[in-house]
Amino acid sequence: MTSIPALLCSVIAAVGDPAPTQAPVPPPLPSASVAGERAVDLTVAPPAGETRLVAGEAEAPSRVVDGVWIAGTSRIPTPLPVGYPPPTAPGRIELKSYPLVRKAEATAEFGPEFGRNLAFFKLFNHIQRNSIAMTSPVEMRLDPAADDAATLEGWSMAFLYREPTMGALGADGSVEVVDDAPLTVLSIGIRGDYSAARAWSEAETLRAQLAKLPGWRAIGSPRALFYNGPEARDADRWAEVQLVIEREPAPVEQKSPAKKRRRVI
Repeated sequence: MTSIPALLCSVIAAVGDPAPTQAPVPPPLPSASVAGERAVDLTVAPPAGETRLVAGEAEAPSRVVDGVWIAGTSRIPTPLPVGYPPPTAPGRIELKSYPLVRKAEATAEFGPEFGRNLAFFKLFNHIQRNSIAMTSPVEMRLDPAADDAATLEGWSMAFLYREPTMGALGADGSVEVVDDAPLTVLSIGIRGDYSAARAWSEAETLRAQLAKLPGWRAIGSPRALFYNGPEARDADRWAEVQLVIEREPAPVEQKSPAKKRRRVI
């Protein structure tokens, strides 16, 4: 099992690295069916803990063997929070829903290349003090108001608890323990670079894909989920970038005013 320092040191060390050349964006799929996979309805959110394929059908979905998630050359040996959906395999784009999860969160108002060490020590000390077992992934939320990765300042890093009954809610020094409400996301699986620049670029890929899914809109902050520590080769590190989304409200039908009947005397 990946240790707490190992998993986090990998994330904080890589978040400022330059992004390598990215693989081609997977082609969009029709919302009705996918060759070799069950027909799905992309107009409704899947139940919590489940996923629906949107694009990237050429890539095999992730699978679990003896508690280890596998996708190609990538592995996730650390347990996910209870009820979490399977991690999205690199090269796939999926619609997925998450249950409520408890997490310890540290925020920053300056670039991640300067703040990652500070966030690391805040969260590491919290975990140590409270004897909370580490899960995978480590979550990073990005400021949606930024124009690009270079102007990214507001962000947060979080450790996810295995179960929402663990620990206690509230402030623990500069760390806040909160319950993250259930949510639905559009997610792309990636392999390799863990930088903020890569995460931002993949979020833009997701925005383009979201425009092809009628009735959905992005809300809140994009987030990145980092699954591996330094035990994994840089080229095999597994992550996801996600847009939190919701269904657009139905348009309100405008009724024409009723015509008054003229009385005949």
